Amino acid sequence: MDLSSELARRILVCPDTKQSLRYQDGEFVTDDGQIRYPIVDGIPILLSRTLPSNFWVGDYARDQASGKISLEEMPEVSEVENDPRPIKAVRDLQSATSGYMYAHLESGLNEYPIPSIRLPPGNGKLLVDIGSNWGRWVVAAARSGYTVVGVDIHLHGLRAARRVCAQLGVDALLICGDARRLPLKDMTADTVFSYSVLQHFSREDFAMALTEIARILRSDGSVLVQMPNRLGVRNFYNRLRNRFREEGFNVRYYFPSELVRHGHRDFSRARTTIDGFFGLGIQPSDWEFFTPFGKMVCLASEGLRRVFHNVPGGVWLADSLYLHLELPRGHSANPQISTPRA
Repeated sequence: MDLSSELARRILVCPDTKQSLRYQDGEFVTDDGQIRYPIVDGIPILLSRTLPSNFWVGDYARDQASGKISLEEMPEVSEVENDPRPIKAVRDLQSATSGYMYAHLESGLNEYPIPSIRLPPGNGKLLVDIGSNWGRWVVAAARSGYTVVGVDIHLHGLRAARRVCAQLGVDALLICGDARRLPLKDMTADTVFSYSVLQHFSREDFAMALTEIARILRSDGSVLVQMPNRLGVRNFYNRLRNRFREEGFNVRYYFPSELVRHGHRDFSRARTTIDGFFGLGIQPSDWEFFTPFGKMVCLASEGLRRVFHNVPGGVWLADSLYLHLELPRGHSANPQISTPRA
């Protein structure tokens, strides 16, 4: 998406002061002209200047933006936009972003595994994908009719996403930003989505991210966040293997009731539903990409999801959960801005 577009002009703000930003001479500048944000390979670097990074990739993005560290090699967008073959960067990122069921794809990926997003048709509504990385869910949301903004602290993943979007004909706004201090105006998003991302945040940072999500969500908007269940069988095995450590980039596991309590701090409505069993990120729409063993796991996961969908307490047995949030607290009835529809 053109960084000088109407959408970018209307929704982007300084993450610290919340001043509006304008596109000027190849960078974004605050209204008072005091703060400038660079653009690297078509990606605005809109990271907070006062909030320390919670992961090394945030500092890495800053260093790349300042020229202290060279960008990783990647083909030019113009070189790949008419070439459907997956770029190497996505092959390298795929198993890290999608889980153990996709690890074998690192050695051979013939097309991008784009999942089906469990949301109603977008009809041009604005969806913010937090932790968008190489753009898997950005593409999925765009194909479901949403106008998409992808936010991630990982510049390398965003650069890959820009090329994937060019290859697949997806028009999305991709920005390097921190979920704990989003560079977006209040009451902007119709939907906020995040998959296998906030589970890596400390509990304090997770709470900060939910507060920011509530801030940018329109009063009639909705949130769908995938999170891991503390009691899932596969999750318990992973916790045991990791000696129950919760530090750095390690996954944090939550009880369903704990997720609901977190949600209720910033939203009037919060509930959990089942995403899947026997792991995180198992998408039935990715059937063709699975090994024979993976297909058996997927069948079992989907079968159990359907069986326990309406069973009280079924969420306590699943490995992967969705946290649904609505009615952000403290919002007026009318949004501050009208987001243009695609």
